[in-house]
Amino acid sequence: MGFSPREERIARIHHYGQMDQVSPHLRVRYPIQQALGITPSDSEVLTSAIYSHLARE
Repeated sequence: MGFSPREERIARIHHYGQMDQVSPHLRVRYPIQQALGITPSDSEVLTSAIYSHLARE
């Protein structure tokens, strides 16, 4: 899967909460809207589930 350069720029701006020029006289800062990734809490839950699964005989 990939993005065109324009789509990649838009996704990056929204993902990291960056500013964008939306018209010749207007710049907008978008709120962070992470599209991908896991939180530290998600990581702990996944790690625990993997260890529990691997410990079974």
